[in-house]
Amino acid sequence: MSKQKSNQPKHFLIFTIFLLFLISSYAPAVFEHYAYHDDYSLWYKGPSGELLPLFKILTSIGRGFGAIITLGFQHMVYTISDLNFIRLLCTISYAVCALLLFNWVRPYFTHKINAWLFTAILFTLPPFQSIVGRAVATAISLAMLLSIIAGHCTSKIYQTSTQFRWLYLFYAIGFLLLALLIYQPAAMFYWTMPAFLLLLSPPETKHNSRRRAMLHFLIIGLSSMAIYMVLLKITAQTYNKDLSGIYNPHVLDFHLFKKIIWFIHEPLFNVVNLWNIFPHKNWVIVTITFFLLSLLLSTIRLYQKKVSTKHFFNIFRIIFIFLVFIILSYSPNLLHVYPVAFYRTYLSLSTLLILLWLWNIQNLLSFLPSKIQSSMLTLILLITLSFGSYQCFKNLYLYIVLPNQIELDYATEVFKRNDLIKFNKICIIQPYYSIFGRYDDFGQMSSLYDPILVIQAALQESHKIANRALISHFILYPRMLEFPIDNSTLIFDMRKSQNLHTKLIRDSAQGGEWNYSKNFGEYEYGFKLTDGYSQYIKQLEKLNLMK
Repeated sequence: MSKQKSNQPKHFLIFTIFLLFLISSYAPAVFEHYAYHDDYSLWYKGPSGELLPLFKILTSIGRGFGAIITLGFQHMVYTISDLNFIRLLCTISYAVCALLLFNWVRPYFTHKINAWLFTAILFTLPPFQSIVGRAVATAISLAMLLSIIAGHCTSKIYQTSTQFRWLYLFYAIGFLLLALLIYQPAAMFYWTMPAFLLLLSPPETKHNSRRRAMLHFLIIGLSSMAIYMVLLKITAQTYNKDLSGIYNPHVLDFHLFKKIIWFIHEPLFNVVNLWNIFPHKNWVIVTITFFLLSLLLSTIRLYQKKVSTKHFFNIFRIIFIFLVFIILSYSPNLLHVYPVAFYRTYLSLSTLLILLWLWNIQNLLSFLPSKIQSSMLTLILLITLSFGSYQCFKNLYLYIVLPNQIELDYATEVFKRNDLIKFNKICIIQPYYSIFGRYDDFGQMSSLYDPILVIQAALQESHKIANRALISHFILYPRMLEFPIDNSTLIFDMRKSQNLHTKLIRDSAQGGEWNYSKNFGEYEYGFKLTDGYSQYIKQLEKLNLMK
């Protein structure tokens, strides 16, 4: 008991350091004023205080516990600024996850600092960026947290006396099942826990001990997934009318060979690019070359040491089991009839890849004198963390915060500059799909998805009260069609904010600053106009509604 009490201050200190690091890396998400499309479903409160039907939608797609959590968030958000607090909660949740992972991997590092650096690196990757960048996804971080707790409980089953094993068994299945009921892909982070044991355990670890651990993790993980599938089967008829397309979990597709090909070409291709959210095949070539070189050198050294054939067999068995964990970590998407490659589904997959990098780096460092191996690893991890933290900050700001901040500012300025008594209609011209868009995780503008909610939020941000006719009469203009305009129509051309975002991205790529001046009149349209469309633009300019 005294040892446990003495560790509490240390754990709190480590948690605080993780939290401060994550807040600095996630600063754009925590401190900037913006909403990322689905976030508007937390903000919106109808005339009678009704909420958007997120609860029903999430429950119908097998995320009932996530629906309850998200409903709680909906009751906490009344202004766009309130979303910052929700994103801060996500950061705190990540810090708890980091502490638990640090305790998990600490025994496998010579120095504590290396365990901390390696753990911190994980939380700078794009999947973690994508989740913290949108307040509505905060529940996903809680699913990850529950899956990690389930992993810790599973380890207790084969490490404790008989009288407590059944209790830990119940806890492990319960926590993992709750994680599945929040967000299925995030719950699969559970499979990274045995993967750490598999690759980081020292060579002298007894084979029976490793096999017992892997067996317990497989039994608990697969049992929880089976129970979850039974629950889905029971509720399938209840929500049959509410199920939507790509999110329907009740229909599975077992054409696994076709899915594996897709998995290699898209999710795995994205993840191998690490912090680069615009993947390139050159980085895949570098990764494969490095892994093969590490494997070749390690094999040559083992051959020179004349190790037994059984030892080689054990290495290939470890690699095979690791590949099984990779497949299991992405199994909800692979079994889904409509597989999707959103970055937020890569939490476990990206972690396993970083773990594989660490394993190969340690193999190569083992050729160096033992006195400098740990120091060299510290240097490599420190450089990687610095780069990852910078990329995390940059990706969050340029591709999540900035496009949505610009469009909200633009719409707010239109309201502030116009006398709303003169208008009885609102026309919204939606933006084009961004050339910087990565699924709906990065680079997209909210007005592509929820244009009316964006304008309603801007009306609130401008502190103006509109007449009932104005706020109830929205017209969505599909970019290139003819539309009659008169002086009673207030125009919101959201392409203007999109073009400004495009310019800022290109400027930043050339070494320019990331900030913008909010002067939307300075930037002209960045695309070629057709003759018919040019007339439409001139009509808008004559009405003086877009200046």
